[in-house]
Amino acid sequence: MRATRIEQDLGASTLLHAGDTRRDGASFGAFAGVNYQFDETVIGVEFDYTHFGVTGRAPHDAIGRSTVGSNGFFRAVNLDGDASTRINDYATVRARFGYTVGDFMPYVTGGFAIGRAQITDRASVQGYEFDQAAYRSNQALADAARRVPVVNVGYRQFDPGNPAFNPYSPEAGQLLAPIVVTRSKEKIVGGVAAGAGLEYAITPNLLLRAEYQYVLFNDFDGHKLNLNTVRGGAAVKF
Repeated sequence: MRATRIEQDLGASTLLHAGDTRRDGASFGAFAGVNYQFDETVIGVEFDYTHFGVTGRAPHDAIGRSTVGSNGFFRAVNLDGDASTRINDYATVRARFGYTVGDFMPYVTGGFAIGRAQITDRASVQGYEFDQAAYRSNQALADAARRVPVVNVGYRQFDPGNPAFNPYSPEAGQLLAPIVVTRSKEKIVGGVAAGAGLEYAITPNLLLRAEYQYVLFNDFDGHKLNLNTVRGGAAVKF
């Protein structure tokens, strides 16, 4: 639609809005870090990697708009489309603050995240327009021989002489087929991570943990994504 009067008059490229979707899934990964203990207080830095591989597909969206431009042309556009986002994997680097209570240690954590996302967008665009002033002038003439050609775009056949022809609300067969545009690409995306958890020392060197982590990625090519994970893990302390 770029550089067309339909885009200028209707802002067609801004009309489609993919909705939100929620997906559940399983993941697995590994973590490693360094901790320093001062009495009951533990401070550390931790890195984790998570393989995710879950795709969220936004609900299908469709919309149609029409207007009469400043030059008297009737312009309309029909749009529909959908989008999907897949996070293949991601990693975080986080600071960690904990407080030991016997063999237990509750902690909070926060830092930065980076991930690999596969995004797919599909849009179907059907735009059409015609010289409304010329069309109406022709319709007012009883003598068909005096009618002038009507400039039009997007119609298979502009046939005002056909009683069933309605240029304002054309049947599907009267318009050219819509243009379907699809793009798919991989993006490296960044964001922030925060969470809290509880660690339990089975032995001085073997730890179990349960953790909640929230990751919010920056917007990328119109896609938005956040992850809420509840996970369990085990670690060996050296």
